[in-house]
Amino acid sequence: MRQASSGCLGIRRVGFLLLFAMACTACFGARPSPAQTQQPYLFATTQVGSNPGVAVFQRNDATGALNEVPGSAFTLLTSNCYPATMEPKGRYLLGSCGDGISLYQFDSATGVVSEVPNSPFAASTGGAPDAVIAESTGQFAYALRITHTAYPAPSTVTLDSFVIDAAQNVLDQPSTQTFPLGGTYLGLVVDPNGHFVRILFSVPTGESPPAQGSSCGIFFDPQTGLPINSTSGFCQFGLTAGDAPLGIAIAARGNYLGTGANGQIFPNLSVVAISPSNGSVQASGIFQFTETNDDIDTPFFDPSGQLIYVSSQLTGFRVFSLSVVSGGVAFSELPSSPLPSTLDRTPLYALPDPAAEFTFIGGSNVITTYPIDTATGLPGTPLTNSLTHNPPLNLQPIYATMPPPGQAVSAPAISLSTPSLSFGPINPGQTGGPSLVTVSSTGNEALTVSAIAISPIAGPFSEIDTCLSNPVLAPGTSCQVSVSFSPNAVGMTQASLLISDNAPGSPHSVSLSGTAVAPPPPAPEVTLLPGTLNFPGMTTQGESSAPQSISITNSGNATLTFTAPPSISGVNTTDFSISSNTCTGPLAANASCTVNVIFSPLAAGVRTTNLMIGDNAANSPQSVTINGSAAAAATFASPSGSSASVSAGQPATYMLQATPGAGFSGTLSFACSGAPTAATCSAPSITVVNGSSTNFSVIVTTSGNAMLTPVSTPQIHPGTKGFRPIAPWIPMSLVLLLWMVASRRLVAGRRSRRFAPATLCFASLLAGCGGGGSSSQIQQTVTPAGTYTLTVTPTATPSGSSKNYTLNPIALTLKVN
Repeated sequence: MRQASSGCLGIRRVGFLLLFAMACTACFGARPSPAQTQQPYLFATTQVGSNPGVAVFQRNDATGALNEVPGSAFTLLTSNCYPATMEPKGRYLLGSCGDGISLYQFDSATGVVSEVPNSPFAASTGGAPDAVIAESTGQFAYALRITHTAYPAPSTVTLDSFVIDAAQNVLDQPSTQTFPLGGTYLGLVVDPNGHFVRILFSVPTGESPPAQGSSCGIFFDPQTGLPINSTSGFCQFGLTAGDAPLGIAIAARGNYLGTGANGQIFPNLSVVAISPSNGSVQASGIFQFTETNDDIDTPFFDPSGQLIYVSSQLTGFRVFSLSVVSGGVAFSELPSSPLPSTLDRTPLYALPDPAAEFTFIGGSNVITTYPIDTATGLPGTPLTNSLTHNPPLNLQPIYATMPPPGQAVSAPAISLSTPSLSFGPINPGQTGGPSLVTVSSTGNEALTVSAIAISPIAGPFSEIDTCLSNPVLAPGTSCQVSVSFSPNAVGMTQASLLISDNAPGSPHSVSLSGTAVAPPPPAPEVTLLPGTLNFPGMTTQGESSAPQSISITNSGNATLTFTAPPSISGVNTTDFSISSNTCTGPLAANASCTVNVIFSPLAAGVRTTNLMIGDNAANSPQSVTINGSAAAAATFASPSGSSASVSAGQPATYMLQATPGAGFSGTLSFACSGAPTAATCSAPSITVVNGSSTNFSVIVTTSGNAMLTPVSTPQIHPGTKGFRPIAPWIPMSLVLLLWMVASRRLVAGRRSRRFAPATLCFASLLAGCGGGGSSSQIQQTVTPAGTYTLTVTPTATPSGSSKNYTLNPIALTLKVN
């Protein structure tokens, strides 16, 4: 025997898509019950600041478009609690919260949601309810809680009952009933028409895991709204679920109920047709898979309930159409089945529209509508409904209301694209709009529009439409009403657009409001053209561009006066100048004046400044950014290179070439710095002519090695053949000898006092007459060896001008050995 799974929901294999579907129903295991409101709505949970919130949208079931109601998203007071269903009269939203039910008041005319005081309401404890039920009469609300046991232990069902007290906005007179389920709980679904809850469970058979599944229903009396008792208690048996049951699903319109089971050998689908009026079973059928040892997932339905999807491990993702025949429910597999393995199934599992073939998926400031093709079972091209909330709202659709009774079966129905239109503020005599209202036929019978009017008749609103020219709208078609607002006086005006038709609730209305305000007092206004002035091309240093114009227009309705003349302000102000200015006196409304600006760059590159205008306009002073691109007066090249290597004492020569910028003629002079010790750098001043290059050289002189330089040399006189100069040491030796002799004599007898000086003088003369053989030396400074960077800074002077322009420096390299 095949083994079946067990667990919290008793689902053998729960994939991502099933979890997605369960999350959309606030973890109740079933889709919520759509209320039968006059207008179709869609609700999405979100976060509003630090509180939970709900966003409300009107649905267009003809196109799938959503229009957020004014004031959405609405803040909810109780944390972590959100609505999940609506009572059938459309007055309240209900949701699971704590041990009980949270209650939210709903204004079906405006779409406003607000949590009532004292919410939530509880009757018993034990954790969050597995389901919240709004029965079909709108008198009672029920919270269903089930103990989650492991097979084969039976589960217990607790049903809390509340009276809906609309006068006090409370859930009143709570009571509690508890009864055994008769098996181990697997899952449940709630009838969207509010007639029953069906619970799936595993029947204890002595086998583990369980081999048999069943389901029972808690039904509510369509007249009294109370649970219907039976011999087996509140939970009435009647539907088997096969061997190894998986899970249970119900169509969004409550017309089909389906269960899946993997069976002992072959998987199977069980489907029953349900009566929308009381939830009774009308017909049933089973589809048996033929592949042994196959596994399937819990099935689910398309929005209409005409298609059922199931994923098979061996045969792929399959889709069948359903129909009620004399023998029960018939299955017909679509030609497109199995669907592609690459198909994104998320749109198929998303929140369904109970009145049309659409599903809804949320996101950040967006809800996407997917049409479902009943011929193929595939999702079609999505429609993106974008919002403009800042900060963005993360929206998760949770619930869509059911159309009024009978409309989903056979009746005309109307859907309006918006519940209200708002115009202004505008001035009297102006026209606001037009704004469109789309009228859609969303029932199964044709909608006939008999009249369209604005009430009160005499007022600033007017309409034209495409509805009355073709008043019969087939199901799925629409027409448009275009409304305009043309006030004659200051103030707010309200009215209604009334559409008379053959749908229930006629006439249907759209609220109109418009605001007219007094025009502001006359005032000047400045328009600058261009807003940013860019001089074309390149302008060379020393040259001036052609004038460029800035137009100043008084685009207001009062005289513009200048409080300060237009002026150049900001950086690079000396590069620009105003050549002419007609903006000197008052400027009448719609009149213009002109300021001409010339660009005369002092330096190369992008030059920027501003033209400032002071006036009596509201945003004075105004400014225009001015940009110009400048080329250098001359550029330089080194044809033979910018490096030289010489020995100390040798000159270094650099051959350079100067090319004047476009339009420049004049003189280039050069300053040289960075020369090493005992070296000098020189460069000539040159004249350049526009369009011609001029060669010139920069010379660096260096100083050589130190040496002794003789200033007198020995001379040989004529007639003194063989004479050689006396070496300097010889007379000096004689002087010393004579000094010693003289000194001795003086000491001995002091006989001759004149001898020593005379002798010393003679010896000195003799030494000085040593033949002219003496010489002298001087010390020279040598350029040190090394590598040096010389900077040659050019200055340009245009012909006929005394203004100098500094150009980019030239770097030269000198290596001294």
